[in-house]
Amino acid sequence: MDTSGVFICSVHLWSCAYARNMAQTDYSLDYAPAVAGMLADDRPHVIESRYVAEEEIPPGRFVEINGATGKLRLVQGTGTAIARCLGVSMLQRAREANAFNVAGNAAAYKIDENVMVVRQGRVWVETVTPFAFVDLDAANISHSSTVATHRGKVTSAATSGTAGSEIGDVGAKARRLNSDSSLCEVEINAP
Repeated sequence: MDTSGVFICSVHLWSCAYARNMAQTDYSLDYAPAVAGMLADDRPHVIESRYVAEEEIPPGRFVEINGATGKLRLVQGTGTAIARCLGVSMLQRAREANAFNVAGNAAAYKIDENVMVVRQGRVWVETVTPFAFVDLDAANISHSSTVATHRGKVTSAATSGTAGSEIGDVGAKARRLNSDSSLCEVEINAP
């Protein structure tokens, strides 16, 4: 009988049991206090997930229903009105590969994937910087008809119907900014 195999096996079983009962010995101190699409507090929120994405949708952006397809897209259009704004795309930590370090569209909802949308409550939204506001100022929404870069982000700029730089008001209110002003806590109350 080969006793070395038994010894290795018993050490392996012991190390597995030891690892299971071992306490966490380190943790990150670098977690972001806010991430785009993250709920801002534990108050009641109205969240809907019955629509699918027409395009890639990053968390923390305002979305609308495309009347032609019935699918969600980042808000866009001409003029100042945003006709079918549904709310803000929500970050789902259970599905995000790297929820604390979301870069670019790495965590975006994919085409034809169900999108979680915060319709009422407080949520962190990406901003068009620089962003300056007083508590409860309108958090206007960038919804350019020609430039996709800032679609769905909040801005402190006034509403505008100028082609290529449309900005609309959906009744959202700015509450506070993160340290580098790239995110704004927004209170929304979509119908």
